[in-house]
Amino acid sequence: MAALFSPATIDFLWALRFNNNREWFQEHKPTYEEHLLQPIRALASAVYDAFTDAHPDLGLNLHISRIYRDARRLYGRGPLKDYLWFTIEQPSADHQARPGFYFTISPERWGYGMGFYEARAAVMQAYRQDIDRNPQRALDLAQRFGAQDTFRLCGPLYARSKGGPGGELTEWYNRRSLGLEFESEPDERLFSPGLAERMAEGFEFLLPYYQWLFGIASRSDADGRDDR
Repeated sequence: MAALFSPATIDFLWALRFNNNREWFQEHKPTYEEHLLQPIRALASAVYDAFTDAHPDLGLNLHISRIYRDARRLYGRGPLKDYLWFTIEQPSADHQARPGFYFTISPERWGYGMGFYEARAAVMQAYRQDIDRNPQRALDLAQRFGAQDTFRLCGPLYARSKGGPGGELTEWYNRRSLGLEFESEPDERLFSPGLAERMAEGFEFLLPYYQWLFGIASRSDADGRDDR
């Protein structure tokens, strides 16, 4: 696959940040379509096809964000986003209840990974309970993760420790939400012809963590329905 993004993509995003109005955007819409919209659609499709062809049983959907903000939630910001993203995840009415794979690009950063978007407290409580019940499985996954240098563990930590098994699992146990993420300034990897292949391989590495978190989230959701 030919390179999709280029420095012109980042130039457009910076320009949009400082000219965030509909008039400017309409004037520069051909640049947006050529250097941002078409590349992110092509990347999303390539990664989605490669990953879901290998794992059709996961039932994943592809969603690409819109450039326009929700007019009801501008909060003093311009009407346009100066970043875009896509997700590959199971369809759900509650995006905080399920983990997903994602890619994001902004003027200063780009990245991809897997995890929750602001996971609900009940999901993270179920996550800690799962570690308490089977710390060895969590430790095996943590050690596998620690042996690579592409992704980092991310997500806000609790101000007060939740305890847990300690040791290598401390940072895993004490997070309010959880993500496994690669992130970088715009660089040659973003502009590389091999970007889609790199991401598909990365998602393949993250698959055991997705299956672990998805199973926890599904059980948490089922327990919540039973309680109602």
